[in-house]
Amino acid sequence: MLEQAGDDADDREDVAFIAYHYGADSDIDAQGRVLVPTELRRALKLENEQVYLRCFKQRIDVIGREVYEQRLAKAMEGIGEKLGSLEKKGLR
Repeated sequence: MLEQAGDDADDREDVAFIAYHYGADSDIDAQGRVLVPTELRRALKLENEQVYLRCFKQRIDVIGREVYEQRLAKAMEGIGEKLGSLEKKGLR
């Protein structure tokens, strides 16, 4: 997707550049954990921190506590109205 042409070609190129910058081969340790490359762990402030995983829209997000708490606070804003709106659209 990132290599396809489109109106947002510059954005796609920037995202691909960052992905290539932080991307690296990863190993699985003896306990079955995926090891995140050191530079990426530091950039995401994940070193020696609790990590949260979220699977949404066919991808897995890895975030630290600070980002998780910020995202949770944003999600909670007006949650009653959000639920009501989605229930009207078929959420069960």
